[in-house]
Amino acid sequence: MMWNWLVSALAVGTAAVLFDGSPTYPDARVLWRIADQEKLTVFGTSARYLAAIEKENVRPREEFRLDALRTILSTGSPLASEGFEYVYRDLKSDVQLAVWCACARRRGPIGRARNRIRPPHRSAFPGCASCPTARMPAGHRQVPCPCR
Repeated sequence: MMWNWLVSALAVGTAAVLFDGSPTYPDARVLWRIADQEKLTVFGTSARYLAAIEKENVRPREEFRLDALRTILSTGSPLASEGFEYVYRDLKSDVQLAVWCACARRRGPIGRARNRIRPPHRSAFPGCASCPTARMPAGHRQVPCPCR
């Protein structure tokens, strides 16, 4: 999937920045330094990386100017509800967060983009935060994901 995105980006004349190596070496801020220096508008990552930097207490919003950043793409595994909260609280509040989980991939390559105007809601289905039916207000009773 990511290869297709990279080739598509090049086909329409945009630049692609690729990072080959550990996203936490030499420290957990290396990718955000690159995003800041290169003025990235779209940042592709994984739910696991977002969870790891949250655990390391990384707060890019306090350390970097991410003015150009408009969209964060997360794929590879479902993003937990806490991941959505982390992105809007500690990365950037006015970014579009688009997550592709296994449930969405079964239906085709259609991402579930978050609304940038309304505050993020916790998922009603733990571990499947990007299901189309997963947007429930915080505190709503959690039930098994119907996609599985």
